[in-house]
Order: sequence, then C-alpha cells, then structure tokens
Amino acid sequence: MREEFVYYLWQHRLLPQQLVTTQGECIEVVHPGTRNIDSGPDYFNARLRIGDTLWAGNVEIHVKTSDWARHGHSGDKAYDNVILHVVIQDDASPEGAPGHTLVIGNYVDHDLENKYEQLMASRGKVPCEPDTAQAGPLALEAMLSCTLVERLQSRYNEIERLLAETKLSWEEAFYLRMTRSYGLRVNADAMEMLARSLPLKILGRHRDSLVQLEALLFGQAGLLNQSFTETWPRQLQNEYSFLQKKYSLNPLDSSIWKFARLRPPSFPTLRIAQFASLIHYSQGLFSRLTSIGTVGDAVALLMVPASDYWKNHYRFELISPPHSSSPGNNSIWLILINTVVPFLFAWGRDRGDQNASDRAINLLSQVPAEENSQISFWKSLGIDVPSSFHSQALLELKKNYCDRRRCLECQIGHQLIRSKG
Repeated sequence: MREEFVYYLWQHRLLPQQLVTTQGECIEVVHPGTRNIDSGPDYFNARLRIGDTLWAGNVEIHVKTSDWARHGHSGDKAYDNVILHVVIQDDASPEGAPGHTLVIGNYVDHDLENKYEQLMASRGKVPCEPDTAQAGPLALEAMLSCTLVERLQSRYNEIERLLAETKLSWEEAFYLRMTRSYGLRVNADAMEMLARSLPLKILGRHRDSLVQLEALLFGQAGLLNQSFTETWPRQLQNEYSFLQKKYSLNPLDSSIWKFARLRPPSFPTLRIAQFASLIHYSQGLFSRLTSIGTVGDAVALLMVPASDYWKNHYRFELISPPHSSSPGNNSIWLILINTVVPFLFAWGRDRGDQNASDRAINLLSQVPAEENSQISFWKSLGIDVPSSFHSQALLELKKNYCDRRRCLECQIGHQLIRSKG
C-alpha cells in the first residue's frame, strides 16, 4: 500500500469509525486536520478522541513505524505536537515516537485500494480511461472549475513576472503578450522580439497614422530591407527610413519570420498589418479590453481590417485574389483565450476586483472550444466540451493531474474510486 493512499483514506475519512491504537485505546476522528505539503507533520490541527480524552494536535503518516526514526523525526521539535502516528505496518517502537500509534492495515477497504492501484497501473493517456465519464457530470464540472482557476492562476503568475519586467506597466505587459498572440504558434517568438524592439510609447506617438504604424512595425521586423516597385511598400520604406533615424531603431533580421507550411491568412506579414490596424483603431486598448463583458464586445474591438493594400496581398509585391484583411474568428478566439482572458483575470486578482475575474471566466464559456487532438481524445471518452471554459480546464487537468497520476487529488478519480461495483 502506498503512503499517498493512506493520506487519501485519512483525509476523506474512509476508515471505519471503530479504530483502536496499538495501545488498545479506541479512537474517534473528530477532525482529520489540514494537509501540510511543506516540511513538518502531514496533518495540522487534528482533533481526536482517544479513550476518554479529546486531543488536539498534529498527525504523521508513514508506511512503517520505523520510518519515524529513519526520517529523522526523533528529536525534531517540529514533531513535538504529533498526537498520533498512523502507519500501514507496525515493525518497531522508535524512540521519541508519539504515545499513540494507529495501524490501519486491517481497516482498509481493499476494494478502494484495488481501484486506486488500477488507476496507478493504467497505461492509458489518462489513468481513468475509458471510465472517465462514469464519474458523472457533477464530479466532472466541479473538477473542471478547479482546474480552470488553477490554469488562470498560473497565467496570473506569468503576468506578474512580466509586470516586474515592465516596471508594473500593465499596458506595456499587455502589449508584449498581445503582440506575441498575433504571431500564432509559429511566429509567436518573432512577434515578441518585434514588440521588445519597438516600445509601445513610440507606437503611441504615431497611433493616428496607419502608414507610420505599419512602417515602424514592418521596418523593425526587417521586412522593408528590399527593393519595391509597388507604391504602398515604397511609402512604408520612406517613412521607416525617417523614423528609424529619429528613434535610433535597430531592425530585426528578416530570417526570423516563418512562412513555410502556413496558410496565407496566417502569414506574419498580414498579421503584422492587422496588429498595426488594431493599434490605430483602438486607443486605450488595454483599458477597453478590461472593460468588455461579452465575446461580441471583444470581436467588435479585435476584428479590424488591415490597410487596403492587404485586401489583395498576403506578402509584399505578390498580388493575390481579393480577400478579407481582418483576423478570422479562430484567430480572435485564440487571442481571447491566450491573452485577453488571462489579463482580465489577472487584473481582477491584482485589484481585488472579483467581478473582473468572473468576467474572464464567463468570456471563456462564450468562446468555442479549440479543435486539437487532445480535445478530440477527451470527447472520445464521452466528455462534453462545449466551450473554451471546458477545453482549457481539460488541458490543465491532463497536464497537472493525469500526467502526474494525482488521481487522489482529483474529484473524478475520487468519484471513480468510491463508486460501487
């Protein structure tokens, strides 16, 4: 039996009510205590009735009683207030151990243990495959609500580090992350490099001129270092030549941009042009995005067309059939999922504004779920994935629970272990 399983039995009070210590005294678990994941006893502030006395203190759990000495607890003052030593096997009487020891080997429901061991031995993509949906909708929704908040909290921690880097400028931090999101997966790093080479305050000074915004962005991207025959790129080239000297700008190497195997609407040239238009048409972008309440509001703000040149171009000097120069719905969904929602959630947490954090979660429930192999896998198990609330929560569940075999901390695993049959 694993020690982690004993934690589970103790915390969820899955042992019989009639328990007896090795000293022959009856135990009633009034409260199992609070799990401690740091150094020190495993459970703090437990309340136990041992014999006729009500005890309050800590509980330590081991596989064997000899582990008390082997783990160096004898003489460690952090363990002075341990009132009960819970073990699977009683193999010694170590010096300095608590006066009360409970051996649970004979009290364990072996059906529970067998179900747990089956999960641990599973070779599926997730331990509970293919029975996941049998946990029921309540356990699934409860767990997904938890993992979604954990995922957003993780993003909040990343944003905090970005804020420290930008000297607590939410606008600058948002600019860096927003620019990155416009690069999609393939050109995300290159877009962030572009943003870092071109401070937001410089773009802000030229917000009213779309040609100057495109000139700054394309020039810094290293994409104007060639000969052009068309009027628009030549105009951008001339504008950038002046602005580069004015601000002492050093352009990036154009080789960082990837076009291969991308569909034309995802080409970095069109994405840069779209981002220039977003800056042009959306003064106070961060404050506007933190005030949105619906996906419709976000779409209205983000679905801005690029300049007319890009209505029949995907790259400079290469004419294409007429097409929309605005970001597509899928692009906007990804921007919402990866940038807008995390920043809105973080803004709420930072300001103590629960309404903002709740709006972030509500936005995800309005955005369609992503289409990828991992989401398809969950659907194959009978899990309904109607929105990005669910898809993002499932991604976090897989990464932080399933892959790490944390079934005992998962409400889905908990429900499956305790289910009859």
